[in-house]
Amino acid sequence: GGMDREFLEHCWPAVKSALDYLKKFDTAGDGIPQNEGIPDQTYDDWRMRGTSAYCGSLWLASLKAGVKMAEKVNDTAAARKYQAWYNKAQPNFIKELWNGSYFNYDTGSPYKNNVMADQLVGQWYANLCGLGNLVPQEMTRKALAAIYKDTVLGFQDGQMGAVNGMNADGTLIK
Repeated sequence: GGMDREFLEHCWPAVKSALDYLKKFDTAGDGIPQNEGIPDQTYDDWRMRGTSAYCGSLWLASLKAGVKMAEKVNDTAAARKYQAWYNKAQPNFIKELWNGSYFNYDTGSPYKNNVMADQLVGQWYANLCGLGNLVPQEMTRKALAAIYKDTVLGFQDGQMGAVNGMNADGTLIK
């Protein structure tokens, strides 16, 4: 309704500011903000370096959301810009992180090959917001199967729910 539109128009400058600020962390030129091994995401004790599945998938979802919001407020320049950023970032996300079974934890930390339960958290947000697929659905299916196998069934015989991540060999992260 009208109230939602007013709220979006009120928030739009902050949304653009946030996206434009985060883009500055794309130090590799791949369209995706890179993690720097410091607490620069919500897993403070589990450092990420380079492109990470967690932050990268959230970035893809935020760009898709930014495009939709820009369209709603008739900011065609922003819609084009965020779509162009997405078009660059999305194939690089797959190229850098997809290993055929799941999306690697990141590209530069000692944990890079680990299976992270939240590797596609951005897809979860995209689903909630009706934004569509961030990666081909078959990749999502395979990644979810790997997550279930390793972080649910591979932890306490599947009786405790998912653990945040597992080593690539299926052992618990110490």
